[in-house]
Amino acid sequence: MAVRGAGLFFPRKPETLLGDTPVQFNLQPIEKTITAFLLLGISLCAVIVTAGCVNPEETGPADTLYLGNVVTMDDKNPTAEAVAVKD
Repeated sequence: MAVRGAGLFFPRKPETLLGDTPVQFNLQPIEKTITAFLLLGISLCAVIVTAGCVNPEETGPADTLYLGNVVTMDDKNPTAEAVAVKD
């Protein structure tokens, strides 16, 4: 028995290749693999994005700390209570 559709020839429906017994496909391993690759891809993207956010040269403690009323010469923040300086 053959099935014709849209100009293509299909020998039988895939679900009845073994006669009248329907074929059951086990997609669980494929779904687990796809999920694992998606999680791996998302994790790698997160690592790449966050790795660029940290500059190791700027993340140490300050060498000098000035406390008091400091004039900053910035129009939005004209004064500050403390300034940390790294040499």
